[in-house]
Amino acid sequence: MTQNTTKNPWLWVPSLYLTESVPYVIIITVSVIMYKSLGVSNADIGLYTSFLYLPWVIKPIWSPILELFGNKKKWFLSMQLMLALTFLGVGLTTGTSHFFNNYTGFLLDGSICFGN
Repeated sequence: MTQNTTKNPWLWVPSLYLTESVPYVIIITVSVIMYKSLGVSNADIGLYTSFLYLPWVIKPIWSPILELFGNKKKWFLSMQLMLALTFLGVGLTTGTSHFFNNYTGFLLDGSICFGN
């Protein structure tokens, strides 16, 4: 005799949305702190961080297209690889003369990886 147990979605859906918001908060918070420590003006910080919101804004348009071109495992692994390369790039360019430009590019890349 087997029991048919189903998991209630009210138990796991809220935690899913909470974990989706964590990378968003990390990217935005870290970028503001780093830009402020680099002496960037508040207007420029607002402009540059607005670009970092872009992957989450276009996600409803982007996601169905991504679903057509591969499975979730492929996208997950490729985004994890891109994220590792992003963090490596930030670490290697810290302290260089073009750090601000590189850091902004790497943060945009990281937000694209997190946004997927």
